[in-house]
Amino acid sequence: MMLGKAKMTKVLYFCLAVLGVLIATTPAENASGDSDILVIAHFLALVLTIPYFLQLRTNAMPYELLIYALIVASAFVLSNLQMPGYWALSVAVLGPLTLMFGAFAAHPQKLRGVIDAILIINLAAFAFQWLVYLVSGEIFHIHTLLFPFSESRSAEFLGFLRLGGLHLEPGTYSAYLYLLVVFRIILGGAITDRISLLMLVSFALTFSVWGIAAFLTGMIAVTFSAFSNGRRMRKALFPASIAVSGFLVLLFMTGLLEPVLSYLQVRLDPTQGSASYREIALSELIATFDRYVPIGMPMAEKFCAPCQSPQDLGVWSQIIIRFGVFAAVLIFVVSILSAYKHSALMVILVLFAFTGKYDVSKPITWLFLGLVLTPWYLRTRLRTAEKVAA
Repeated sequence: MMLGKAKMTKVLYFCLAVLGVLIATTPAENASGDSDILVIAHFLALVLTIPYFLQLRTNAMPYELLIYALIVASAFVLSNLQMPGYWALSVAVLGPLTLMFGAFAAHPQKLRGVIDAILIINLAAFAFQWLVYLVSGEIFHIHTLLFPFSESRSAEFLGFLRLGGLHLEPGTYSAYLYLLVVFRIILGGAITDRISLLMLVSFALTFSVWGIAAFLTGMIAVTFSAFSNGRRMRKALFPASIAVSGFLVLLFMTGLLEPVLSYLQVRLDPTQGSASYREIALSELIATFDRYVPIGMPMAEKFCAPCQSPQDLGVWSQIIIRFGVFAAVLIFVVSILSAYKHSALMVILVLFAFTGKYDVSKPITWLFLGLVLTPWYLRTRLRTAEKVAA
C-alpha cells in the first residue's frame, strides 16, 4: 500500500512538472498585449516542477559555468537598473532564476521525460486540430480554449491553412517546440527518433516560413548526423528520407508545390508582412548599435517603435539589445562552444535557434541559455569521473 502511494506521488509530481513547463513554454497574450502579471505567471509556473526535481540528485556545475551564468544575469540586471520598473525588475529576477533552473536541471533523463510528454501533448493537439478541420471545415481554436483571454491566430492565409495547435499562432508553435526538440536532444534524445521527426514534419505543416526553415534545418542535421557516424547512417537516413519524401510527394500529389513556392515568395517579400518588420528592426538595430555598448537597453524602454514585433528579427538581436554587446558576444561564444561539445549537428541546431522569435521576457529564452550549457558540464563530469577511475 505504501509502495502504491509512493508511485502515485511520483506520478503526481511528474504531472505537475509537465504542467509547469507546458505553461512556461506556451505563451499567451491579452487582446491589448501581454500584461505584467501574465508575463510573470509563465515564469512562476516553473514552481510546479520543484516537487518533482527535489526527488532527484541535481547536477554539479563547473565553477566556470557558474561564473558565466552570474555574469549573464548581472549584465541583464545592470541594463534594467537604468530604468527600473515593476515588470522589468520582475523579469530581471525571474529570468536569471530560470537560467539557473536550466543550468542546474535535475537528472537529464528525467527532464527529457517531461519535455517528451509536452511534445507529445502538443503534437496530439496539432493533429486533432487538423482532423477537426478536415472533418468539419472549421478551425478549432485550442489555444483560446485554454487561454480565453488570448486570441488564437490559427487561420487560412493566402489559400493555406495555418494552424498553431496549443499555441498562439503557427510561427510560435514552430519556434517554441523547435527549442524543446533541441532541449531533448541535448538531454540525450536523438534527432532521428519518432518524436523529433514527427515534430519537424509538423513545423512544415504549420506553413509558417520559420517552421518550414526549421524542418529543413532539422533534415540537414539528420543527414549530418548520419554521415558523421557510418554505423548509424542507414538507421538515420531512412526515417529522414521518408519524412522529406513524404512531404514532397504530398505537395506533388495535391498540386500544392507551385502554390507553396508562390506563398513563400509572398511571405519572404521584404516590402510587406513580417519580412518588412524584420527589415525595419534590422535597420533600427544597425542605426542604434552603439547604444548597446557596454550595457543593453532596459526592458521598460521600447526598441524599434515602428516595429509590430521586434523579436521577429531573432533572439540574437534581443540578446544584443537587452544584455549589451559584450555580454551578447559571451553568450554566443559559450553557447556555440557548449553545443560543439555535444556534436557538430548541435551547432547547426543551436545556430538556427538564435534566429527564433523569442523575447527575453519569456521563460523559453532563459531556459535556452541554461540548458545549452548541459553538454559542457556533462563532459566536465565525465572527465572528472575518468580521472577518479584512473
